[in-house]
Amino acid sequence: MNVSQNFKTLIKKIKQQDLKLTIKDGELTVGEIHLMPVKIFNAMSIKFLKKRKQVITKELKYRFEGALFRTIMKEIVVTTKNAESLKGKNISFKYGLYINNKYEYLDLGDFFVKDIPKENKGSEEIEVTAYDKLVYFMKTFKQSDLQLSYPCTVLTLVQKICEVCGVELYSTDFFNADLIVDEDYFTSQEVTYRDVLDKVAQTTFSIIYIKDNKLFLSPISTTPVETLDRSYLSKLVITDKFGPVNALVLGRGDVEDNVEAKDDTSIAQNGRCELRFDENEFVEFKREQVINSMFKQIKGLTYYAFEATDVGVIWLEPGQCIALKDNDTDSYNSYYLTANITINTGIKSSTEAEIPSETETEYKVTTEEEKKTLKVERLAKKNEGLIQDIIIQQTQTETKLEDTNELIDTINENVANLTIEKDNISATVSETITRLDNDYMTTEQIEAENQTMKDDLDIIKQQQASMELTSSGLQVQIDEINNNGVSVVKNTTVNIDEKGVTVGKSDSEFSTTMSNTGTYMYSYDKQIAKYDKDGAEMYNLTVQNEAILGYLRFIRAEVGGEKRTHIHWIGG
Repeated sequence: MNVSQNFKTLIKKIKQQDLKLTIKDGELTVGEIHLMPVKIFNAMSIKFLKKRKQVITKELKYRFEGALFRTIMKEIVVTTKNAESLKGKNISFKYGLYINNKYEYLDLGDFFVKDIPKENKGSEEIEVTAYDKLVYFMKTFKQSDLQLSYPCTVLTLVQKICEVCGVELYSTDFFNADLIVDEDYFTSQEVTYRDVLDKVAQTTFSIIYIKDNKLFLSPISTTPVETLDRSYLSKLVITDKFGPVNALVLGRGDVEDNVEAKDDTSIAQNGRCELRFDENEFVEFKREQVINSMFKQIKGLTYYAFEATDVGVIWLEPGQCIALKDNDTDSYNSYYLTANITINTGIKSSTEAEIPSETETEYKVTTEEEKKTLKVERLAKKNEGLIQDIIIQQTQTETKLEDTNELIDTINENVANLTIEKDNISATVSETITRLDNDYMTTEQIEAENQTMKDDLDIIKQQQASMELTSSGLQVQIDEINNNGVSVVKNTTVNIDEKGVTVGKSDSEFSTTMSNTGTYMYSYDKQIAKYDKDGAEMYNLTVQNEAILGYLRFIRAEVGGEKRTHIHWIGG
């Protein structure tokens, strides 16, 4: 919001101020709210104002509270006796200072009065709260209202949300505006459009608020727009420092499944300062693809948390970068995130900024067994992330089966090679004996030949595979295969017969048979699983997290410490 230097100078002094709060009913102006101390009026002047359907208030509060990478909604609070005349109305709010024989007004936008609180007993005056146009986004997200075609970009989604909520978009230029949204993540979660905009703020590294009555995705700037020194501040306390940001983590909440980008040099110099976003649907299923560009955008961010009281710095926008000076030398960059401004006979305010909750993510390798017991409390589309994890695990299992088949082929090839090698050595022995019969050799030569044959026979013994060919098929037992002295397989048997290929171990109850009709798994001689042309059949099935049966999804959950089972319809 732009004001003159005279406005900024006069705000520090004794001043003559004025409010213009114009009540609107659609495009029709129906009245005004006047801010004046009661002692200024006599009975005649009050009667005159009431006759003109004007509302008198003794005090007005202008305030907002927020954080980086979030939405911030501004509000005004009017204390008045004429509350009912404000219900359902829009109020245009302007603050003015008398400068050079006229008022210079600062337009703070329109505010909507949604509800009127019940009157307090014994009090004629009521505090009425009006909210800026972000309140229009406080309704349930519905794809049926949006009528969006997916995939689309984040920009397209935001534009459509603005259209449905009846608020213009201030600018289409913001980080990650072209990021692809693959599908509708939110309808089934029953969240509001503002909840979705909070996820957009994280994805775009912005603060989202209403500017000039339009939705604005404000980038996080590091250049101060205003320096607030002791001429503005009556109190300043610097409470903490955040940054420099040297790690970005995209996580999945309680699920120990994190993707990170980091600056090891900065961490070594400054310690780890992490920014973490959990369960953000816009990036959750493409974290590896987007994290580096996101980290580059935010790396190095530094600011100070503070608490202050000031003379009424009403022209600053939510989230703007400011410099704070407690003396002539020290300056601290921060952000205008929370403000409480009171206007009555004068103007005063308190403001502050907090830092994000720092988290030290504990990284670990998650075993397959641990993955089965991870807590999952996400509904609908959030669950699809874990479903994809399960599909990936299934794919990995199929890959392991393929690796097993390759191992069997390798074993068969090694057996054949060993047989050929054994035959070659036998031929060499026979050839050596014949040469000994035909040639005269020294004792040393004979001993050398004997040692060579012994070494070759030792290798055969170490790599010996028993192979029995019968009328019903082929049985191969590998007692031990050595690779440079390292044991690879022990006690593995492979039977190839009319049933197919059966793989097992002599010390295990479990075996698997693969044939042209399907794959069968046994515990001892009892079949416990079957996969054939008719599908899958299992003796016992344990589903740790969720299962889909027809058009129903069964989800294991825990609510308030109680174990529950959620059942969701996923049909049309």
